[in-house]
Amino acid sequence: MPLDKDVSLLYDELQHSGFYDDEYGGNETYAGRLVVHAVPKDAESVLEVGPGTGLQLKLIVDARQRIRRITAVEAAQAMAAKLESRLAPIMSIRNGHVESIVKSVQDAWSELVPHDVVISSYVGVYLGDIPGYIDRLYELVKPGGVLIYVDAVDPSPPMDWQRFLITSLIMLIGSHLKAGLILSPRDLRRSFRFAKIENNPQYKALANFHGGYHFPIEQWRAEALRHNGKIIQTAPITAIMVCRR
Repeated sequence: MPLDKDVSLLYDELQHSGFYDDEYGGNETYAGRLVVHAVPKDAESVLEVGPGTGLQLKLIVDARQRIRRITAVEAAQAMAAKLESRLAPIMSIRNGHVESIVKSVQDAWSELVPHDVVISSYVGVYLGDIPGYIDRLYELVKPGGVLIYVDAVDPSPPMDWQRFLITSLIMLIGSHLKAGLILSPRDLRRSFRFAKIENNPQYKALANFHGGYHFPIEQWRAEALRHNGKIIQTAPITAIMVCRR
C-alpha cells in the first residue's frame, strides 16, 4: 500500500503549525533517550525512514561523533528541507554528507544501500505488510550494525485519558531505568508537550490513512525473535524494537 501524497501534505501542515520543531519536538519525544542509546558508539552511517525535520537524527549525531553519512527518506517536502538545514552544517564540519530522498519508502528501495544504523520512525503504521517491511529494513543493516524500529502498538489496552497518561509516564521512566538512563525534567516536558498534537486537526486527519493497521505487542515480540532483537515498550501505544545484525 503506497503512502498517499496527502499524508505528506498533512505532515507538512503539522510542521508549519509549529510541531516537529525545537520547542515541541517530534516523534522522538515518545522514545526519550532510548533510540540514541541503541546506536553503537562506533557507528559511521545512519539511514532513517520517516525522520521528519531531523530532530532525532540531530540527537544521534550530537551523541555519536563518528557519524559522517546520513540518508533520510522523508516524503514530506517541507520537512525534508528543514532536515537538510538542520543537519547539513554539522555534516559539513565533519566532512560528511546528508542525502535526503524525498519519496515514500516504497518508491525509494532501489536507491537505498546498507548503513551501520537503520531506523524506521512511525512509518509502518501506513504500510500493509509490516513483517515484510521489517525484513527489507533489516537487509539494509551492515554486519555489526543495528535496526531500530519505532512505531505504534495496536491494539492497545483500553483506558481513560488520565490512566493513559499515568501509565505512559511510568512506562517511559521505567524503560529508561532498565537501560541505565535517567530522564531529565526537560525530556519529560517535551514528551508531554508534544502530546498536544493529539488535538490537532491535521493529526486527526492522518487516522484516515492507517485505519487498517494491526500490529499487537505479541507480533512485535515475534518479529524481534526473528531478527535477533528485543522490545522496549515506552507507552501503551508505542514501542521500540532493537535488532542487532
